[in-house]
Amino acid sequence: MKEPERRRAIVIEVKWPGREGSDLEKECIAALAQIEKKQYKRNLQLEGYTAILCYGAAFLGKTCLIRLAEKETCRSGGQ
Repeated sequence: MKEPERRRAIVIEVKWPGREGSDLEKECIAALAQIEKKQYKRNLQLEGYTAILCYGAAFLGKTCLIRLAEKETCRSGGQ
């Protein structure tokens, strides 16, 4: 999601493992790794976005876990 006027963006990668007993924490980590691997943050920086937050989310049934990337891996600039 982009907010061009304030040069802010949020990247959300969602995982749905679809099997009982899945580790949602690991799925969130995998989602954050995908954001890094696909260089979503870097692409936004090239577009001029200066404040970028990255979230990894995992869902299983009605259970959800969401993790914010560490500052060093995703967030940049001021907010």
